[in-house]
Amino acid sequence: MPGGDGNFAIEPRTRVTERVGVGRRLAAVAVDGLIVAAASVLVGITAGGLFGSLTSDIAGQTDGFVDRAMLGALFGLVAGFTAIGAVYFALEVLTDATPGKRALGLVIGTEDARPAAVGARLARYLVKCSPLLLGMLTAVPGFWFAATLALLATTTISVGGMMALGPNRQALHDVIARTAVYRRADLGDGS
Repeated sequence: MPGGDGNFAIEPRTRVTERVGVGRRLAAVAVDGLIVAAASVLVGITAGGLFGSLTSDIAGQTDGFVDRAMLGALFGLVAGFTAIGAVYFALEVLTDATPGKRALGLVIGTEDARPAAVGARLARYLVKCSPLLLGMLTAVPGFWFAATLALLATTTISVGGMMALGPNRQALHDVIARTAVYRRADLGDGS
């Protein structure tokens, strides 16, 4: 464009950073879900099955041995999924992406397309994983009410996830934490 003195000025290109839509986010969730499920099956069923069979041995009961081992395996699977899921998704707090997001080149950033600070990622994690965290709390004696809260949190987070279909492409946990999901290359965080 000609300037006031007749010279042409070159304007710098502005970088357009677009938030990631639901498709890529769901693909990352699917990758993460497979990893968590595989780890839960390996760790949870094995540990739970061993625990169930050991309690049968300690009690000196051989009848119902298979039932106790199976029950232990089932309990181990549920406990393993909850604990492993909570720890696994905490990777987002530490590294700005789960392995699923990382595999698809996604990263957590701020609403204004800057790398998100640990505090914002922690807030996002606490909201997003509240069903898992409340589920773990139910194992503590006297915290039986956490099961109801976990159910309510699951419903809220599930419905809130559909907010990512909107024009802002932010799920409820993103809105609360003031974060969004971007392509790593678009965020330009240098990593």
